[in-house]
Amino acid sequence: MLEERHGHTFYVPISEEVDTQGLQEYTFYSQMVYEDGLLFRHSDSEESLEVSYEMLRMAAAEYGLTLKEPFFNSYIHVYGEAVIDIYAPICPEGEVI
Repeated sequence: MLEERHGHTFYVPISEEVDTQGLQEYTFYSQMVYEDGLLFRHSDSEESLEVSYEMLRMAAAEYGLTLKEPFFNSYIHVYGEAVIDIYAPICPEGEVI
């Protein structure tokens, strides 16, 4: 599985359903619904994702929030450049992670 080899899972938005039968490394989701969370746009392809993850953790700590990992990485093209939107779910109050 890609996540096991590389440590990250990436989600790519597409406009039509894709048949993933026979493609072990890929799964199609018709929709993804996010609850409360923080979002960060990682636009520097030379910089490690961990730098952006740490910024999300620091922002959450500043507001007294607890984030639930793993974070979701959505790979998209914006103005001809590849960027990764990182969504970090916020743990509901009282939930132990």
